[in-house]
Amino acid sequence: MTAKKWIQLPILILLIFILSAVTVTVAAATFDCDRNRHDYIEVSRIPPTHSIDGRITFECRLCGNILIETLFATGCDWGDWVIDRQPTCTTSGRRIRTCSVGVTHNEYEEIPALGHQWVETVTPPTCTESGRRVRTCSRCGESHTEVYGEPIGHNYIETITREPSCVQYGIITFTCEHCGNYYTEPIPALEHDFGEWIIYAPAGEGVEGRKYRECSLCGERIWETTPALPVAQTEPPPTEPPPERPRPFFGLEEAIVTGANVTIWIIGFFVLFMEFGFLAWKRRKTKALLAIKQINEKSEDGYEYI
Repeated sequence: MTAKKWIQLPILILLIFILSAVTVTVAAATFDCDRNRHDYIEVSRIPPTHSIDGRITFECRLCGNILIETLFATGCDWGDWVIDRQPTCTTSGRRIRTCSVGVTHNEYEEIPALGHQWVETVTPPTCTESGRRVRTCSRCGESHTEVYGEPIGHNYIETITREPSCVQYGIITFTCEHCGNYYTEPIPALEHDFGEWIIYAPAGEGVEGRKYRECSLCGERIWETTPALPVAQTEPPPTEPPPERPRPFFGLEEAIVTGANVTIWIIGFFVLFMEFGFLAWKRRKTKALLAIKQINEKSEDGYEYI
């Protein structure tokens, strides 16, 4: 070997080392064994037969992890697919079938995730609240809500719900045409519009009259009395003497009345005389008893009384 070839050999080895390092670096950037991203290469193969499964063996060039893939027997008699795990909106499912030839073995197949089936419900905004848009999955019930439009505000329409009158205030109602919200305000009452005085009953001599004024809006009346007219002075009609009473037969009635009066006077004088007589007798008797008492008192003292 010449000197030139000895010089080329280290250079060639260096290039091979650099290429290997670059290949390993690229492989390390593409594959990540810690995250189950291996760089497998086939290391052995056993072909299947009619009744026996074969297999292929793979080895990771980076970490040496072994993966075996089954090659099912060529004469498999597969059954129907059976759902082993139902797919959902976000996770995949799996189905399985079984071969009844030779050693019983299964084959698995992944079922892709279904994905959400959204149903959208929109609630329009109101006068005071924002609207809402709700998206709900009809399969799993997952829901998302978002704002849909700003509040539109009230739009009030004026309506007079009670007309004002002379005796009562009116009412005006403001009603929102969107939501039905309402509020009221009063309308001031009207003033009476009274007309001219109307004579209801004219005054007469000694009799007061009556008159009124009527409001043209509500019909209310104001009443007043008018003074009575003076009564004309007239001479009183001549009085007639009372009818003469019929005199009793031969003056018998007057005689009976006169006799009764005389009897009453006589009885009265008699009673009065008897009263005075009784009082005089009682006085004389009292004086006599008093004198006897004085005489008895002096006799006890030793004096003699004539």
